[in-house]
Amino acid sequence: MTHRVKTILSAFSLTETSRSFFTVSAALAAQLKARMVILHVVEQLQETYEGIAAAIFGAKKWQDILHEYRQDIHQPVFESDPEKQMISAVFDELCRDSEKRISGFESVKREFLIREGDIVEEIITQSRERQCELIIMGASWGSLPGSFVGPNIKSVIRKAEMPVVIAPLSPEYYGKD
Repeated sequence: MTHRVKTILSAFSLTETSRSFFTVSAALAAQLKARMVILHVVEQLQETYEGIAAAIFGAKKWQDILHEYRQDIHQPVFESDPEKQMISAVFDELCRDSEKRISGFESVKREFLIREGDIVEEIITQSRERQCELIIMGASWGSLPGSFVGPNIKSVIRKAEMPVVIAPLSPEYYGKD
């Protein structure tokens, strides 16, 4: 008996590797024809989200995205919270980009969640509440040299009741200090 993955939770952080991680998540969701729950957990602000978004897309492209997003009359939800507005704009742009590059992604049902709290606990809670069969997380620079699995990934693997897939870093990030 085979088990079909119907819902994937993609635990998303805003880092320089976000674009490559999102591409892996989007391709997997499209291939499996699974619903994609995209979760970003706001824990502590160490950098501004605007600075992180500019690092992901480039400063000029980010300003264009943000301008377009703010002009869109369908996005009044986060007007009182500029950080959530920026996170949502990043998600939308990554989805538009993936729709162009990944066959079948345009038909993937998506849900964006922005939560505040403990990263690990929110990933576990949201994966249960949304009945996800799979969690996907992006590799990051771990606490040990040469390690790509940090403490949040390790904790999710220990606590999750479903498989956890670790998307590798893009080749351009190997060898960075």
